[in-house]
Amino acid sequence: MSESIKLPSWAISFATPLILASIPVAISWGSLTAQADATSEETKIIAETLKEMKEETTDTAKLAELNSQKIDQLSDSLSDQVKINEQTSDQLKTLINLMIQDRR
Repeated sequence: MSESIKLPSWAISFATPLILASIPVAISWGSLTAQADATSEETKIIAETLKEMKEETTDTAKLAELNSQKIDQLSDSLSDQVKINEQTSDQLKTLINLMIQDRR
């Protein structure tokens, strides 16, 4: 005996468009899921990169601050040396003048 399943024509005319419409929906859903996963990965990569850049920027700022302090110290030291040289020059000038006056 051969049995066959018979569907009413209204069920076929109603189900066929739904089945055909579900194919693009499934494709779209899969595509959106893939894009969301890719975006999530890219977001992680960008977050890691930003964290590294922040650390490097902080390190660079610290180095710049240390360099600035060293430059200030060198400037102060040179200023002190100039003052000492001026004092020494004045003292030598005075000493030479005294020596010249003693010779006369």
